[in-house]
Amino acid sequence: MSLDSLTPSQRETLALFDKGGTPRTTNEIADILDIGRRSTYGRLERLVKHGRLETKKVGASGRVWWRPPEINDLEVPDWSDAAESLIHVLDDAEVGVFVLDDDFRVTWINDTMERYFGLDRERAIGSDKRSLIEDRIISIVDDSDTFTKTVLSTYDNNAYTEQFECHVTAGDGRNERWLEHRSKPIESGAYAGGRIELYYDITDRKRAEQQLRESELEEIYERMDAGFVALDERFQFTYVNERASELLERLPSKLLGEHFWDAFELEPSAKAAVRKAMETKEPGFYEEFYEPLETWFEIQIYPTETGLSFYLRDVTERKENKKRLEQYERVVETIDDGIYVLDDTKRFTLVNDGFVSMVDTDRSELIGANAKTVFGADIGDFAIEDHAGQASGDQTVTELEEELYGTSDGPIIAENQVSPFELDSGDTGHIGIVRDVTDHVERERQLEKSEQRYRTLVDNFPNGVVILFDEELRYLTAGGEVFDGLSFSASELEGSTPSKSLPPDLLEGLEPNYRAALEGETSEFEIEFGDQIRDVRVLPVYDEQGTIFAGMAMSQDITEHVEREQELERQREHLTALNHINDVIHDINEAIINQSSREEIEAIVCERLANTESYQVAWIGDVDSFSETMRVQAKAGAEQYVDDISISINPDDERSKGPTARAVFEREVQVTEDVATDSNYVPWSDTAHKAGIESTMAIPIIHEETLYGVLNVYSERPDAFATQESEVIGQLGEIVGHAIASVERKHALMSDDLVEVEYNISNIFTTIGAEMTTDERITFTDVVPSRDDRYLVYGTITDSDTKALDAMVAQLSHWDSIRIIDDKETATRFELRLTKPPVLSAVASRGGYIDIIEIKSGDYFMRVHLPPSVDVRSITNVVQQRYPTAELFSQRQISRPDDSAIGLQRILNDELTDRQRSALEAAFNSGFFEWPRSTTGEDVAESLEISSPTFHQHLRKAEQKVFDTLLQSR
Repeated sequence: MSLDSLTPSQRETLALFDKGGTPRTTNEIADILDIGRRSTYGRLERLVKHGRLETKKVGASGRVWWRPPEINDLEVPDWSDAAESLIHVLDDAEVGVFVLDDDFRVTWINDTMERYFGLDRERAIGSDKRSLIEDRIISIVDDSDTFTKTVLSTYDNNAYTEQFECHVTAGDGRNERWLEHRSKPIESGAYAGGRIELYYDITDRKRAEQQLRESELEEIYERMDAGFVALDERFQFTYVNERASELLERLPSKLLGEHFWDAFELEPSAKAAVRKAMETKEPGFYEEFYEPLETWFEIQIYPTETGLSFYLRDVTERKENKKRLEQYERVVETIDDGIYVLDDTKRFTLVNDGFVSMVDTDRSELIGANAKTVFGADIGDFAIEDHAGQASGDQTVTELEEELYGTSDGPIIAENQVSPFELDSGDTGHIGIVRDVTDHVERERQLEKSEQRYRTLVDNFPNGVVILFDEELRYLTAGGEVFDGLSFSASELEGSTPSKSLPPDLLEGLEPNYRAALEGETSEFEIEFGDQIRDVRVLPVYDEQGTIFAGMAMSQDITEHVEREQELERQREHLTALNHINDVIHDINEAIINQSSREEIEAIVCERLANTESYQVAWIGDVDSFSETMRVQAKAGAEQYVDDISISINPDDERSKGPTARAVFEREVQVTEDVATDSNYVPWSDTAHKAGIESTMAIPIIHEETLYGVLNVYSERPDAFATQESEVIGQLGEIVGHAIASVERKHALMSDDLVEVEYNISNIFTTIGAEMTTDERITFTDVVPSRDDRYLVYGTITDSDTKALDAMVAQLSHWDSIRIIDDKETATRFELRLTKPPVLSAVASRGGYIDIIEIKSGDYFMRVHLPPSVDVRSITNVVQQRYPTAELFSQRQISRPDDSAIGLQRILNDELTDRQRSALEAAFNSGFFEWPRSTTGEDVAESLEISSPTFHQHLRKAEQKVFDTLLQSR
């Protein structure tokens, strides 16, 4: 046997034996081949059968193997030219080929198989096909369990031909494709006992089939009356037919690829039905009312191989019809009047409980009976024929008054309304409504006798209307002036009923009292209709036997009288409230003068306001910049309301639209006249309603442009804050603001404790947008208040060139001008005039002062001293609003120096007026007291914006007080 007749595994095993005939054990060969001992033994046995090896038993169970010399000398022939050509042909073919030996190891594969499965031929040849499936093929084939089971079954029983289709997914080195597997056992030759497997590419065929199916299905779906929708396993739309697009009011192109849950807002029950169908693969059915489309849908769900299919039908009309039918049945059975239906032979097909009770006959006896049994032989024939005749004309409803038979007490007088209708057969049937009017007819006879008695009263009733009505609320007599706004006169009411003649809002107020009068009750009340207020009196009318047979209503227009009384009452209340508020404001003004802290001032204001009869709640809040909300500082009255509300100062928050936040933003008094109707008060309207609050007023507490908070006042009176009242109470904003500012300044002057805060602004010139910088040092040392929120700031610059200062004046709106005082060798001294400087004003209004400001190498440094009671964050907010790049450098608690100068300064603060102190400090800082003088008195007066004589007058008085203090303190 030639070497070519051996399988690759046999040749691999034979190559391990040398030509010298050295014996090897089974375990040695198994270790080298790295395969199991049993497989090794099988290979060696087959080589012995082919005469390539010899063997003998060693010991009890051992065996050795060797290669005989004569076999080693045989030459292994090459493949024939024909075999080589066949291999080249198979490599180029579009059919993948596996050749397996009798151990089902891969002996050969072609190039096509490498492409199909992304295999490496060299690594695949010699490998166990089972392992190859497990390691390389199973992960790239859809439905891998079926693939593996089918292929491995051919190895377990290599006696039959197999054929099936499989789907290979795309991946690194391979394309997605459909393959047809065909395999059969090799019955002869070198690989007898093995198997050959062929894989044909059927991708084009599968795609063509799929396209054909989709085309046919799409045509079917588009012809369907029902809506059809397909989802994949991820609940994403893959198909929507035109009918579904119409029902769902969504274009198919907008739905394809969208998730089912995202496209529609489904009820939990609908979602559960869809998930159940996907999980169980069982059909489902449910009905759903989809509120966005106001439509009832009947939905059938069918699982498919790729997801779910939905069939949708609009059953809204069916649902509504069913609901209407149920409503009609309930109405028919609950109505007191008798209702009957006759077929074309004049026989009863339907009667309600009212009709059965009226004729005192069982329903079973009536159904199928002729109408003559109830209406009488002669009257029944006449009435029915008359109805049919009139039905052919313009009048479709006939009203008759006739006698009904069948009751044990004899015939009754009934009002019978009959109308024809078309039966399903095309014949004409009749439907009738019967009302027992026996008692009514008798009462009308009595009313005719009594009517004349009331006619004189009715016709002569002044400034109003008199109405007489019967037990069915039908107007018998009407006279006088009816309500303005009605389109008929009093006389036109006669014969009508309130439900037919009155609008709903007027009917609601009158009808219950009409019915109460028929029960014997007399009522008098006021009713509003349009612009009228009317006084209405309703009373029963008795007959000669003392029985109530009618009711009477008398109405007079009292609009002017009521409005006059209301206006007088409002004026009295307003005058009383205004006098009281003036007293309260005076009382508050007197009380806060004696308070020593801001907390005491705020508390006394809230308490005094809440204790008045005019106001229910009062509270003061200030801005918490960190949380962007209003923080409660003091409150009185219905405090629970204040605790339950939250007010934002973030303009994007709806809670910033109310009066309190607007007072912060606009710095003006804000009034809400009616919290129930003001759209800006919606976030708090429910809470206000529970607390009985009807109107509000928010008063900003301001002093010298500084906002200290907002005073909120609430009243249980609507429109409580009329123009005069709001003007009076609005004064509290300035009063309280001035008191708080005074207290804080006094604390700042008297307290030994200070809070020192330092700020840094890198490159101040870039921050303010000035195209300028300087390496010189600019120092601001002293601040002198002038008038009307104007200040004089004194400082020095270490260079005579003031271009940097000029650039800052040009860029900062509150920097008015620079005046050079003198130019010395070491520094240039200057005076800066400011108007409403935001930072300086905020610090001064809180009782603080600027200790020093320094600009060095373009960087800005500022040190501020504040009273301990001041919220540093409020100052920081002002600094950063004006200079966004400003950083809080440090904050610490310090004490004033304990020296005589500080004590003297406190004394002077008490002795000097603001004008005297400003004149003295401006003169000192501008060099007026130096010799030679750097500044004249006229220069200082001009800086202070006062006349020269006025300046000198203030200065002399200030000098006198200073010297008195110095000399008397020795």
